[in-house]
Amino acid sequence: MNKRKYRSYRAIWYEILLKCAKPQIMTRIVYGCNANSKTGKQHLEDLIRMGFLRHVGNKFETTLAGLKWTEIYKELELYEKI
Repeated sequence: MNKRKYRSYRAIWYEILLKCAKPQIMTRIVYGCNANSKTGKQHLEDLIRMGFLRHVGNKFETTLAGLKWTEIYKELELYEKI
């Protein structure tokens, strides 16, 4: 039996925030993070609400707070592997 491993929402947020370091349209974000449009849209809304992402025109861009969060997340991931 093949067990499927699911990503945490934090892992998906991390991918989205990295992708949006340069402004991206929603289609590129969802495609690049291998998510479907419904869940992708919900993650984008969550990130905007938390102040990690901003919507500029038809594109999404990571804020300074979002970039800081990605740095912290990366450090935590390294410690979990120890």
